[in-house]
Amino acid sequence: MKNVLIPYVLLHGDPVVKTIVERMLDENIQTIRPQLTERGISYPLLEDLGTNGSVESAKSLLEDLVANGVFERKLIDRIVLCPSCKGYLIRSKYHCPKCDSFNIEQVSFIEHTMCGYIDSRKKFEKGDELVCPKCVGRLSVKDSRPIGQSFECNPCGFRFDSPKIVEQCNTCGEHFGSREAVYSPIFEYIFTEEAKNALSKGTLLLSMIEESLKEEGFEVTLRGSLPGKSGVEHRFDVIAKRGEELLAANLSFDATNEDLTSLFAKKYDTSPKYSMLISLSKPAPPTVAISESYGIMVVSGSKPSEITEKLKQIVKPPSVPK
Repeated sequence: MKNVLIPYVLLHGDPVVKTIVERMLDENIQTIRPQLTERGISYPLLEDLGTNGSVESAKSLLEDLVANGVFERKLIDRIVLCPSCKGYLIRSKYHCPKCDSFNIEQVSFIEHTMCGYIDSRKKFEKGDELVCPKCVGRLSVKDSRPIGQSFECNPCGFRFDSPKIVEQCNTCGEHFGSREAVYSPIFEYIFTEEAKNALSKGTLLLSMIEESLKEEGFEVTLRGSLPGKSGVEHRFDVIAKRGEELLAANLSFDATNEDLTSLFAKKYDTSPKYSMLISLSKPAPPTVAISESYGIMVVSGSKPSEITEKLKQIVKPPSVPK
């Protein structure tokens, strides 16, 4: 059922959605990826498509397409947001877990191997030399050994391995801890398998053709049949009627002589005004020559929007002089 609904959701529900999908098809994009900018998380593909640059509008639109089976979400990261203003410009600060001061620093510890005294390196520093505070002996490379690193609070002297982490919002100034923080997911949006299948079968392109022909006043049936003079029912990918005008077309990803021969037999029996082979690739010169001899138009383009524009130009009624 989804395969039937997806083209309708894509192209008939919202003009912004239609534009997004057409652009993705034109540019062979299958994934909408976010970017982290000074304004926050953005989706560049959507910025000029009716969302007014609003992250929330873009996310709402994408989530609607997820709900309708067009996209699926993929978690690619998480970001810390301020619990007060939801800002993302967050600065992490290290505090002393004992007195809560931010005036702490990392210190390196060394051992004077001659007497066994261990302390922070800064306690050994005497000008350019290292002097043991216990035995007052000068330390050389041979009689000193690094022990490791830790943190030390300058106001209270407390030493600790892990500082207390406090987040500060650069937007509103709020201070908060990890328990209060909003740990927000960041998603990219990918065409579902159903949408990919619809694309590979030409369903999306056919829906775009349907929309274009309707804009020119046609009543359109996709993958329907027409009765021939012989009494045989002939299947076409596109059947469109506008008054007495009849259009019958088939879709091909690479127009071949066999496609034209099959279509010619149907054309001969049903006599439409417009007989078309719609192709996603440019036909070879011999194929063009055959199409002209058969009286069949080959409408081709590298992008769906190029095909639909050519189609509209072909069927557009001639302008009436004033």
